[in-house]
Amino acid sequence: MNKSEEIADGIIKDAYRNGGSIDYDSISTKIAADDLPQVNMILEEYGSLEIPLEDGTWFSYSLNQRGNVFASQGSFKGLEQERKEKAKDRKLDRLSKKISIIAVIISVISLFVSIIALCSKQ
Repeated sequence: MNKSEEIADGIIKDAYRNGGSIDYDSISTKIAADDLPQVNMILEEYGSLEIPLEDGTWFSYSLNQRGNVFASQGSFKGLEQERKEKAKDRKLDRLSKKISIIAVIISVISLFVSIIALCSKQ
């Protein structure tokens, strides 16, 4: 997660905890002027900037439906966790497929050994 995403993540979570909106004055110390354009782009994906000003600041920020869902799932950190879980699930799927194939091979070998043993007794 880059710096702009970290800042936006904090703002989105603060807005979510605050009932879906937050004033710029309450988070202004979290945003450097250099990061503001990039942070605003990220925020607009998950809500709307109310009364944007020419210097890039805004009066308040409100989450949209997507932003509420995003925040409830842990925002960017939740996405990272989800990616890690999916990667872990894929590894487990591959491992279980390999184990299943090995079990089938052992069963077939067992069958042949049993057939040979039965044929040799007769």
